Amino acid sequence: MIVEAVMAVLIIFGFVFAAIAKQSQEAQALQEKPSLYNAANLLIQKAQENETIRGYILENDVTNANVSLNNEAKNMRLNLGIDVRICDTTESCSLLQPPKKEIYTGEAFITDGLKSKKIKVFVWQK
Repeated sequence: MIVEAVMAVLIIFGFVFAAIAKQSQEAQALQEKPSLYNAANLLIQKAQENETIRGYILENDVTNANVSLNNEAKNMRLNLGIDVRICDTTESCSLLQPPKKEIYTGEAFITDGLKSKKIKVFVWQK
């Protein structure tokens, strides 16, 4: 009878510890989400402010825009997966092969008065 009581207490403690661990993981995930959202918007801001990146966007040079924004992310010490899409202002920019992770995006319109493009930055945890 004592052994059964001890086993019951151990089972209850197991459930309690499992619930605490799950709650801790959920809390950590909630803390990461705003930082990913902020990272996407910060990279968009860098694209808007940097004349070189703006030029790549207006010339529809996805490769150099992607490299430049990945370098910006490294300079900010962001260890994130990043992909950039450039499209016309009326088009919908989407990832060709999205990773099987939670993805956050930021987007902006870039114009020089003659040409207008839309840039969309996709960010995810590596």
